[in-house]
Amino acid sequence: MSTGSSRGLLSRLRHDDEGLGIVTVIFLAAVLTALTITAVKVTVSNLDNTRRDRQALSALATSEAGVSQALMYLRGGSLASLTCTEPAPGAAPGANCTGAGPSWTSATNPKLVGVNTATGTCAPGADCFKVWIGTIKPYVPNCPERRDAAIGTCSGIYRVHSTGLAESGPSARAVAVDVKVTPYPFPIGVFAESFSGNGTPGIHFESVFTNGCIKNRQRDDHSGSGFQFQWDSSANRPVLDLIYDQPAAAHATGDISDSNNSCGSGSGGAPIHKVAVCNPDYPYDQDGSGGALTPGDGCYGKYTRTDGTVYPTTSKFTQAELQTYGYRPRGLTDAQYDALRSQAQ
Repeated sequence: MSTGSSRGLLSRLRHDDEGLGIVTVIFLAAVLTALTITAVKVTVSNLDNTRRDRQALSALATSEAGVSQALMYLRGGSLASLTCTEPAPGAAPGANCTGAGPSWTSATNPKLVGVNTATGTCAPGADCFKVWIGTIKPYVPNCPERRDAAIGTCSGIYRVHSTGLAESGPSARAVAVDVKVTPYPFPIGVFAESFSGNGTPGIHFESVFTNGCIKNRQRDDHSGSGFQFQWDSSANRPVLDLIYDQPAAAHATGDISDSNNSCGSGSGGAPIHKVAVCNPDYPYDQDGSGGALTPGDGCYGKYTRTDGTVYPTTSKFTQAELQTYGYRPRGLTDAQYDALRSQAQ
């Protein structure tokens, strides 16, 4: 082969290699571009997933905050106001759970609480929760088990439904928690060794218990000096004791007197049961001078409890009955003091 032919062949091969290099560069650029786009998409997707996870966790925490808010309501509110009966599994809430809201007892119009906004609103873009309470077993104060055994055996079961919403995202988390409600493990009421109603003391939503006597007891529906319970004019009786499901009343193992001088009949004393065991001016009070009441006497069964039993059936109050209300001569036990301190904290 001649030298000139060799040079021509080599020249053509070099030109062919240059074309292959351009194709290789273009291919590599396309691959790098695709990898970059993929990396960007993965990064953006991970950021979105992180945002959604954060919103989901925030929604869960917010729904748990709704449960905490409901627990505070159960501790401090009136359980009698919880009129929504918990629906059976898979069933729609009944008519008593579909009232106007926002309400603790409305599944269709639940209580709305914004985490950083005003109560009653779920503003767009803000964390908030919707919560309502269904009654599985209503709490009945002074239930038959309570009257037959030690204090604190009555209980109620309620289901808290809370839905937490996080910001403006799609995340929402719903939780349902069953709560058992029982009285605090210590006597509830005004307990004293004796009681004198000097001035115009008023007792609200709780009863008075004493191992002695009560002086200066005055009619609850009359104004004036002396010891009185808050009056419910719509029901024509004292307000109900929040624990015992009966009108707030005075209970004394000694006498109850409308005089400020003495509990007994001497020295100007005027025991309310001096004439008869039924005193219509104080139909719910009980003391050591009382006795068994009879239907139609003006005192017997003037109030019907939630469980269908009536009160009072006697105006007699004894040491044994004082014990059933949790009275202890030394006051609270160490365990009861600990429970009280824990609740106060």
